[in-house]
Amino acid sequence: MHSYYAENKEKLKKGLSRFMRLVGPELEKAGGKPYPALLAEIRDYYEKNLLERFPYIGGDKVSGTRNLTGAYCFVAMGEVLKRYGASMEEIGRIMVLCYERYYLKMPGLVRKVMSKVYRSPKLLSKILLKKDAKNAANAAANPGSFETKTQIPPEKGYDFSYHNLVCPLANFASAACGGFSELEAQ
Repeated sequence: MHSYYAENKEKLKKGLSRFMRLVGPELEKAGGKPYPALLAEIRDYYEKNLLERFPYIGGDKVSGTRNLTGAYCFVAMGEVLKRYGASMEEIGRIMVLCYERYYLKMPGLVRKVMSKVYRSPKLLSKILLKKDAKNAANAAANPGSFETKTQIPPEKGYDFSYHNLVCPLANFASAACGGFSELEAQ
């Protein structure tokens, strides 16, 4: 385990717990067990099967670290719920519900500002171009980190276009399951 994750293990597991708390009743229903027992299993899976193997992509100073560690909270949740017979559709529904509840917990002013930014293609493109530069600088220091490219002008039919050139989430998943060749063959 990279020292960053070892030093921040409890903080990351608390973040996982904050997400899972938003869908506690749904977890109980899907897993058929009390929430505290399921949460313990999810946290244990996260630590032993994922956190142990995450690539270091810059730590707290880059937003991509939160994307990586946060997204895989849901992978851990899904893996545990599959043990109890939950379908992929149910697992996906719980993930979406968690994000919706997380968004609704944000202060109204923050949601309003986010909404305006997302509806302003010029402003969003400007923000994404800055993110491209930050990601490039971080990738130079931490190979395998997020690398992005904002398309100017955007692709036909879109207000803005944003591409992930390197995605540590996908790379981690590919390495964890031996590549996507089995999926591509289906």
